[in-house]
Amino acid sequence: MAYDRRISELLDQMKSLATDADGPAVEAFSEAIRKYAEPRSKALDKIVDLMDGATIGTNGLQDHWRAIAQEAKDTTQSIIHDAFPEDVMASSSLQAFLVNTLESETRFFEELSKVRTPQNIEDLLTHQGILAQMIDKLTTIWNQLLSAKKEQEDAQMQPVKQIDQIMQDIIREIEQENQSLVAETAVNMKELITHFVEDVREGIKGVAGEKAAQVATAGFGIVTKYLRGQYSPFPSEVDDDLDRYGDRTSIHLEKLKFFAETYRSNAEQYRKLISAERGGVLTMFQKTREQVTEYERNNNLVTAQIMRDEAKRFLDEWADHTAGAQRDDGAEFNKKIFDIVDKNWKVTEEMAKQFEGRFSGVFYAPLTRDTMETLTESYLFKKAIEGVNNRNAVSTIDNLRNLLTGAADEMTRLITQPLDEMSTDWSSDLKEMTRTSNEDFRRHMREKLKSQIDLAMNSLGELRHLIDPPKVVADFTREELDAMLRN
Repeated sequence: MAYDRRISELLDQMKSLATDADGPAVEAFSEAIRKYAEPRSKALDKIVDLMDGATIGTNGLQDHWRAIAQEAKDTTQSIIHDAFPEDVMASSSLQAFLVNTLESETRFFEELSKVRTPQNIEDLLTHQGILAQMIDKLTTIWNQLLSAKKEQEDAQMQPVKQIDQIMQDIIREIEQENQSLVAETAVNMKELITHFVEDVREGIKGVAGEKAAQVATAGFGIVTKYLRGQYSPFPSEVDDDLDRYGDRTSIHLEKLKFFAETYRSNAEQYRKLISAERGGVLTMFQKTREQVTEYERNNNLVTAQIMRDEAKRFLDEWADHTAGAQRDDGAEFNKKIFDIVDKNWKVTEEMAKQFEGRFSGVFYAPLTRDTMETLTESYLFKKAIEGVNNRNAVSTIDNLRNLLTGAADEMTRLITQPLDEMSTDWSSDLKEMTRTSNEDFRRHMREKLKSQIDLAMNSLGELRHLIDPPKVVADFTREELDAMLRN
């Protein structure tokens, strides 16, 4: 039988105190002690079983513990108090022993009923329960955050992809449309001028004969009238081509305008999405961190360790104040309870390690770089923006702007070059008249070309400023998210 050292001690002490006349009393008291041994042992085992069977959610351990101990105390009083039948006489020393035994055994269970150990064990189990709930709750919240974050980041990536497409469209528009527009216009108009020169020279021959250089004074008026009619004031074919160039330039400018508007729209959409993430996912994350920080402050492993140590301390103090071999039985009882406490402590410790392993650097303690990256995906978006800027749309714009700088003068020079050869063999008067008309024509052409080129240069300049790499980085930054998490 467990916890029998005290019983053996009492039997031995009683025999040593008994006199020869105490035979019947010793027999009666021995029987009472042996009878008391079983409920005493059962009461202690019942408390052990109560503690061993306690799980998360168990309530009232302190009351149940106290009830078992009080019942054992009452049983002790009943059995030991009634140990001697009325017709059995005992010596004074044996009677004193009986009184002392009754007092010490009653006190054994009375003091055991008062210890706070069961409440500490219940608190430790409650701590486990709260920790388990917190782990489940945080796991759910984290998965919800990741899901919501994924949806938001997919939405945020769309404007970035749109911008990347815009960069490609800009490059395509400039390389395939604008540059070819300038080249085609120059070639077509030079060809028109060449035909114009040929037609004029043939016309002069028809009016003045083969030798325009020797045209008579009387015929000069006829020739000059013909020339003025041909320019009137400028070759109509060339003017039509200039208008077509202007129309194509207008279409090109509308495309540049569309690119700029699309960029602004996507940049604005991106900022709205970032703001939504700050007010949604990240705010929820930070509030959860605050709750976990508060939880950690009051329910950390140190708190649980205090519960464990206090549970043992109360029983150690109880056992220290027991008498004789009660201390041996108390030590045996304590070891069983301590094993239960240690078992629960180990579970608590493992759960705490699990909690720390899964959520340290996430929901409590300083955020790790990995957690910040998971929440903001700054690196992912940084690489995406680098990819956008690496399209080198700005370089393409710069190359076109360099090409267009002075293009009006250069195009005018190339297009009107055939005019210089038109009057080489004419009289000086006709040459001067032709030169004046040609200069007027060149000025007219240059002004028309320049007005269109200036519009293109302005639009290209605005677009270049809009998609300048540092500005693109700033427009699609995630610094707001990083800063929010750092604070």
